[in-house]
Amino acid sequence: MTSSSNIALGQQPAVPTCPAACEINELKQQLSVVTRHLVGLAMVTARLPTIDPDKSLRDTVAAVTAAFDSIPSATESEYRQVLARDFPNSLPNAHEMQAPAIAASLLPLMNCGLLKIDSKIE
Repeated sequence: MTSSSNIALGQQPAVPTCPAACEINELKQQLSVVTRHLVGLAMVTARLPTIDPDKSLRDTVAAVTAAFDSIPSATESEYRQVLARDFPNSLPNAHEMQAPAIAASLLPLMNCGLLKIDSKIE
């Protein structure tokens, strides 16, 4: 890029090239996808019951089992469809997977995506 001291009077500074602008748009898109999936996972895990040390183990297991066996909300079902669409190789059965399995599958993908973003920023 040309510094401002090398620009003649009345001359316009160079406009960023398409590759730079395209890279920025691609990074924004990747960040949007990562954010959408993190929010979706937060929504799914928010349904899980809190663990109370005063509850018996039997009651705690029953509450966790009930949460996993409950019918997903329309929003959660939609999120799982987005997962299956966005990650067809890693999460083709997202609609059947439990939240911990989804998180475990997404973690390496998110780390890889964030590493790519990080390397482009430097």
